[in-house]
Amino acid sequence: MDAGQRALFELGRELSRLNVTVTLEKPITVLGIPAGTHNVQRLLYYNFLKCFWNEAFDYQTNNMVNFDWYHPHNAWQHTDEEVEGWLKDLGVKTYRFNDANPNGISVLLTKPAV
Repeated sequence: MDAGQRALFELGRELSRLNVTVTLEKPITVLGIPAGTHNVQRLLYYNFLKCFWNEAFDYQTNNMVNFDWYHPHNAWQHTDEEVEGWLKDLGVKTYRFNDANPNGISVLLTKPAV
């Protein structure tokens, strides 16, 4: 791991350990940040800088999450409509989008019977 990777990892850890929040009275619409109370580490992570940390994970797992954000060989972004098309093509009828993940599309579905 190079020094830059380690610095991101350590920043995420230290921001997480602060365990502080900020409250935005108004949304920052230009950045897509809603009004409300935000954990500082997650606010930065979801909107500005991928500096992941989770106390439940070991050192290597935390580092792997950060590494994956900055070093993908293949990465794409897709719309809800594209994903819905794939679900339809696969015969999935029961699904819902999970809005809890601001990093991308997350779908909860029931596998079709064979």
